[in-house]
Amino acid sequence: MIELPPGTVFNRRIPKQKFYEKRSVTAEFKRVFVEQISAIYWRNKI
Repeated sequence: MIELPPGTVFNRRIPKQKFYEKRSVTAEFKRVFVEQISAIYWRNKI
């Protein structure tokens, strides 16, 4: 991983639906996305 300054730490969980709510995706895509990704975290903000 890249060493970023401590002041950039953000550590927020991002809901999975944020990745597809404003796009047209198939039900199959949503199903696979939800099944294969357990959680998404935004670790640092620069």
